[in-house]
Amino acid sequence: MCELKRFAQPAVINQSLSVMFFVDLSYSMSKTDIAQREGLRRIDAVVAVLRRFITQQIAAGAVMDHYSLVTFAISVYEVRFHRQRGVEAISNLANATFHPDGAVKYDQIIEALKELAVPGQVCRVIFLSDGCTGSLQSDVLPAFQNIMVQNPHMILHTIGFGDCNFLILQQLAQIGRGSFSRASMDIDNLMNTFTSLSQTITQTRNSTFAEKRVTRSVVFDSAMRFCRSGDASLAAFKIRAERQGIRSTYKLDYSGKLRRITNKRCVIRMHKNPFMQGGMRLVYRCQDDKIRTPMVAKFSRFQEDDNSWDFILGFVKNAAQTRKFSQMFHNAHWDAFAMYGYDFEPARLVSCNDAWVYDLLEIEGHKRQLFIAEPFLHGSDKAFLKWMNNRGEILIPPESSDFSMAVEAKWWQTPWTRVVANSWSQIFKGF
Repeated sequence: MCELKRFAQPAVINQSLSVMFFVDLSYSMSKTDIAQREGLRRIDAVVAVLRRFITQQIAAGAVMDHYSLVTFAISVYEVRFHRQRGVEAISNLANATFHPDGAVKYDQIIEALKELAVPGQVCRVIFLSDGCTGSLQSDVLPAFQNIMVQNPHMILHTIGFGDCNFLILQQLAQIGRGSFSRASMDIDNLMNTFTSLSQTITQTRNSTFAEKRVTRSVVFDSAMRFCRSGDASLAAFKIRAERQGIRSTYKLDYSGKLRRITNKRCVIRMHKNPFMQGGMRLVYRCQDDKIRTPMVAKFSRFQEDDNSWDFILGFVKNAAQTRKFSQMFHNAHWDAFAMYGYDFEPARLVSCNDAWVYDLLEIEGHKRQLFIAEPFLHGSDKAFLKWMNNRGEILIPPESSDFSMAVEAKWWQTPWTRVVANSWSQIFKGF
């Protein structure tokens, strides 16, 4: 078993925090496919990591915390222990027996939260699953939203264990004000995932969620509604959802000013309900009749920002600056190749997605709408991984040979990439 990285000591160690582990105990957790651990079941690897996680939390000074364990199998949930101190929780994990069977039912997660949530108790829920698939029941997401509203001290984090489609876990984490992480079938990688999560819990230990602004009232669609072949097809959108509007794109000129470079009429279709959210924006599926890539529209979560150009402007500038910086980085990379005698254009190490500004005209029954649209990135669905979180933590494994650290502009070992990193630092001196 590898050693977990040292956790930062919590800012306040005399305040009790409730940590609840929700663990998938479906039949697939009985598989013995943990890398380099022959015969070790998935559930046993998870339990070993939970024990080490609690041990390190105690060592970091969080001795007042309480722990709970809930498992989900055969379409029901079982509370294995509840609000126990760290040493007792470790003992219970060591002595418990686990028999994976059945499948996870999402409504059981709601029932477990209702049973175990303590009003006013600062709580962090960690839900780990090796393959939540299928669609959410229609009443699950509204019920889950209600629980989060009623418990502002609760944050839900989710972990996808393995190589499956974890869109539902991502969606639950976003609605639950938490983070989603994915761990491979490797006990070291799973341990590192809990290390990062521990840092997140430490930093938000004394945080409570109290929205100071008026949020828009919405109901979320299941994320799995969009996980199917032919995802980009216009057939997924009803004809009556069609709206006329103006599509614009922007760039930064050499003086750093924002300039509109295209302004075209378009027809766009959009789903009624969002399926994801971030800290600032709600995310809807949409489709432009002239753009074949799957798209998402992003609106402010707050009523006061509806159709506000000032709100849109910040995101437009961010996207334009990112495109400019990524092109400058690529040019520096290309120059470095040429300096060392290479006569071909190198692979692009850093790129930026397109962003479009839409202004939908007011029609009967629909007010004017102003928003940004971007290409739809398939979260954990084997197409896009977020290796840097919003707190600046770099989640790429240091030993990884599959993912580039180019976006961090580090000092690598090869001559031309050292030149690129140096050029990148020179670029930023002007901003």
